[in-house]
Amino acid sequence: MQSNFSLLYAEDDQTVRDGYLLYFSKFFDNVYGAKDGKEAWDIYKQERPSVIILDINMPKISGLDVAHMIREIDDNCKIIMFTAYSDLEKLLAAIKLNLTEYLIKPAKRLDLEKILLKTIDELNGTTNNIVKLKYGYSWDINSNKLFKRNKEINLTKKEISLFNLLSSDLNGSFSNEEIMNYLYDFSPTDQGFDTSKYRTLLYRLKSKLGHEIIESIYGIGYKLKRAK
Repeated sequence: MQSNFSLLYAEDDQTVRDGYLLYFSKFFDNVYGAKDGKEAWDIYKQERPSVIILDINMPKISGLDVAHMIREIDDNCKIIMFTAYSDLEKLLAAIKLNLTEYLIKPAKRLDLEKILLKTIDELNGTTNNIVKLKYGYSWDINSNKLFKRNKEINLTKKEISLFNLLSSDLNGSFSNEEIMNYLYDFSPTDQGFDTSKYRTLLYRLKSKLGHEIIESIYGIGYKLKRAK
């Protein structure tokens, strides 16, 4: 069962890291590997993964410090910590970091799988207002923001209005006239009614995103391309 979420896993042992990344790819759409805490922090800032798995002790920057840095700017990211029995005192100090879960090394695959599935369920529970789109995109209905793998995409006011309209009826589609009326307050009877305005908008949006996430249905209209 693969989700639409992303995961970052930090582990200094390359053999162990590669093995786990292969395993995690069964559950997550995108997985990233880091060999130390500094690389984990750099990847987090760039990719903003949904889930991060850290070792409490890592080279360059410890897992605890990475978690603390993340929590200073992100309260929603799920953080799972690997720890040894000897690190339990350190783990107690991390309670305020709002860890999703922790696992004693060596972790059993069954225990890890249960935690991953629980974490995915929790993420799904927070995405009732998120429209999952093709090619890793998602539209947040509440904030009127477009994301690609948790990274916000800057949109113009007209582009935001277009997504607002299309997301208001995910099972239906919108005609040329409906889109023009919503975006430009034009109706087909208005003088100067010209669909080239929003066609240009669609073209520029496709160029910006590199993908066509708005589907054209011949003779009917347009709708968002939702992820399956």
